[in-house]
Amino acid sequence: MTGLFITLEGPEGAGKSTNREYLAAQLRAQGVKVSP
Repeated sequence: MTGLFITLEGPEGAGKSTNREYLAAQLRAQGVKVSP
């Protein structure tokens, strides 16, 4: 199995979910398969 595991760390309210969605959208735009 190959792939890339990315983790975002930070306290509540730091924008982890926002950054996760932005990163996923950018990767998808470049043709990278993104799993939830």
